[in-house]
Amino acid sequence: MDTLTKIITLLNSLEIKYTLSEHAPVTTSEEAAHVRGTHTGTGAKAMVIKTGQPPNLSLSPYYLLVLPGNKKIDWKKIKILLNTKNVSLVSEEELTAVTGIERGGVPPFGNVLNLKTIFDTGIEKIGAINFNAGSRTHTISMDSKDLVKAVSPELIANITKEAIPGSRTNC
Repeated sequence: MDTLTKIITLLNSLEIKYTLSEHAPVTTSEEAAHVRGTHTGTGAKAMVIKTGQPPNLSLSPYYLLVLPGNKKIDWKKIKILLNTKNVSLVSEEELTAVTGIERGGVPPFGNVLNLKTIFDTGIEKIGAINFNAGSRTHTISMDSKDLVKAVSPELIANITKEAIPGSRTNC
């Protein structure tokens, strides 16, 4: 079963209302907002990071961070939160190896991707939220509180800083 089907199955099982739409392929928050006709702040940007080798080798060094599309990761906050000195975005090759999904298609569903998930506190405040659903060409729109319910992230914390106006917001 592909990721999109897993997400739809989960949402249906929880009786969560959502809208699924198809569009031209996108890889950034800005492109996604443009094809959706929305502001980047209504998007959920899902990014896979890795830490240095965890002390317990049975633990995965990978995490899924979910933040509003108009925000940037605050790496200092992430290092403190995860108690690590080394943290970075995964490469495109590693992203595909870990999730089976190309950059731009990663959904905010760490529970579907078997990744520990951290949501930024701003996610719950968005209201109607949009995100790519395991594909660069499919968007799901739903209430952000329902997204939190469906994913049950391990942690909800302030992990962002404001994006610089006019800059790319892909990290």
